[in-house]
Formats: sequence, structure tokens, C-alpha cells
Amino acid sequence: MDSLNIPFVLVDRFYPEVKGCSVIVDHDEGGYLAARELIEKQCRSILFLRDQKKASTIRQRRSGYLEALEEAGIAFQESWEIMTKSDYASVFKTVTNLLMQKGCFFDGVFATNDNMALACLHALHAQHIQVPDQVKIVGFDNVSISQFCHPALTTITQNTELMAEAAGDALLKRIHHELDKQEFIIPVSLCVREST
Repeated sequence: MDSLNIPFVLVDRFYPEVKGCSVIVDHDEGGYLAARELIEKQCRSILFLRDQKKASTIRQRRSGYLEALEEAGIAFQESWEIMTKSDYASVFKTVTNLLMQKGCFFDGVFATNDNMALACLHALHAQHIQVPDQVKIVGFDNVSISQFCHPALTTITQNTELMAEAAGDALLKRIHHELDKQEFIIPVSLCVREST
């Protein structure tokens, strides 16, 4: 699109090969905060339950998660990274199969979105594994369902309002050829609830 001189702004995605402006949340920091919350609550075997897509957001959340593990002196094990489709049914089935085959060998879960965290929570409950007593869970996005499930999900909050404002402002500046900056990073925060 840039070659056609059409101004555009990517929202919550970053592609190094695309010459344009991106407005993204700090996914690295989000992954770090999620894993650190689990570590501070005494988790030492923390699953990284991730969408199988290769989106930049997932890679960055993983990077932050790994940084927190390394900082705490916890050696990452490949068996902790669980990839699945992100829809509820797929995650529920994946976690259930994992529990049936290997048992509950983990004490924490960082899911890369709240829908996946909720499916994991329900799969654990179906196998009579208590959250947060036996396994603690952190999601990502802070969608409305995260506060109404039981137990309510600890999650990473994205400031979507600030993202929208930054994207709109950046697009207007690009239209008027006033924008030099190519990347805007919006901070995230940890919302602690009952699942940790």
C-alpha cells in the first residue's frame, strides 16, 4: 500500500518488511508481567499456552515470558509450550488431552488470550484440578468475560482506548505528511484477580 501512496497505520501488528506506521501494545512487557505474577505466586512449572498462529504479538508475549523465567532462574522446558487453535473447544480439548496423557505436571499457565485462559480453567475444573490452589492462570487482553468467570481471571490489560487514539492521530499525521515516528508502543498493566 505504501507504494501506492495510500497512508495506513497497522494496529497491534508489526511486520518488519512493511514500511509503515504501527501502533502496538507492549506485548513483551505483558508476557513478562504475566510470568512474573505466576513466579511471585510460587509457580515453578509454567505452561505457555499459545495460539498456533505465528503473529508478532504471540512471539513478543513469549519473549517476555522467557525473560521472566530466566530472571527467576527457571529453566524453560519445551514441553511447557503448548500450541493449539485459539477457539474455546480446541483449547479445552488440548488441555484435557494433556492432563489425561501427562497428568498435571505444571503449577501455572500463561495463556496468550483470555478465551484460551477460560477454556484452560474449565478443562482443569473438569479434571477436578483447583484454580488457584493447584494451578494458577494468567490470561491476556482483559476482555469482559475475564472478570465474570469463576474464579475471575488475572490478566494483562491492553489500553484499547489509547491504542485507538494513537492510531487515529498517527493516520491523520501520515495523511498530512507530518509523521516521522514509525512505531508507537502502548503500555500494558497487570490486573490481578482470583485465578492467581
